[in-house]
Amino acid sequence: MRVVRLIALSGAMLFWFAGVVQAQGGDPDATAAGEGDREPLGEAGERPDAPQAQEDARAREARGLFERGISLSDEERWSEALEYFRRSRALLERASSAFNMAVALFRLGRYQEAVQAFDDYLGLTSADEDGARYQEAQRYLRDMRANLGRLVLTVVPPEASVYVDGVPASGEGGHRELHLDPGSRNITISLDGYRARRLNLPVLEGQVHERSIVLEALPGGDTVLGVQADVADAVIEVDGARVGVGSAELPVEPGSHRIEIFVDGSSRYSEEVELEEGVFHRVDASVMDDRDTTFFGSPWPWIVGGVLVAAAVLSVALVVTRQNDPLEDYNGTTGVVLEGLRF
Repeated sequence: MRVVRLIALSGAMLFWFAGVVQAQGGDPDATAAGEGDREPLGEAGERPDAPQAQEDARAREARGLFERGISLSDEERWSEALEYFRRSRALLERASSAFNMAVALFRLGRYQEAVQAFDDYLGLTSADEDGARYQEAQRYLRDMRANLGRLVLTVVPPEASVYVDGVPASGEGGHRELHLDPGSRNITISLDGYRARRLNLPVLEGQVHERSIVLEALPGGDTVLGVQADVADAVIEVDGARVGVGSAELPVEPGSHRIEIFVDGSSRYSEEVELEEGVFHRVDASVMDDRDTTFFGSPWPWIVGGVLVAAAVLSVALVVTRQNDPLEDYNGTTGVVLEGLRF
């Protein structure tokens, strides 16, 4: 009886094994159906090539943004082109994007930022890789650094913060040298517990300014507005009320205030300032005093003289400009500048 049971059990096992083999295609060494054909999965179920696919997609997006920037720069739409180059570079760091950003910033007159972008470009390539363009970037850098103004600043206390047009300036300590774009620059020096100082600085290309600023400790929590005009009898008004002649210093409420300065009844300066609580805000206002009525104070001699001088110098100026203009080779567009730096 035991023998019969063993034979029956053996037969059942053979029958089961034969069924499994048949289900697996007759290969007894095969694993569970379909397992041999599966690719291993990475994290979050991604295929091993998913990172490369993402990288390719990022490169395609960067290329599209870059080419849009090229089109806009060909149309002299520099602000928009700059934004597209910046976005392209954020996706994929390339020397071409840094170079084109620098050119756009240069055309916008934002020399400080352009200097940084050209420095970035030079760090991403070499003279061997991009010889002519590398030298071109170096020439741009020389021209721009010559165009920047400089402010040599002595600050007390030395830990005070310095802002240029509302943007924190680099550097620290009691002696600092700031490079400034040409134009009217607003310089603010501030430190908690001290009266802030503000300078309105007209900057010319290559001009050097020297200033020494000593901040005054605040005696209390008052908000104070100080105004200094460069004309002794200029009338100063704050929020429509006369507050002084030549200079004024008065406590005000925190918030927005309108400063207006008059010379001979004519408004020569107007500005809206926003003051925080417990600060001293100083405005140094430059007011042109053209009340001189002497011969040389009259505009006509200068107008006639200017016309004669302009006529005599015009041809020379055109020649000099053509010889020295760093962008003359580019015919007013970046078609040549960007030619060798396609994506």
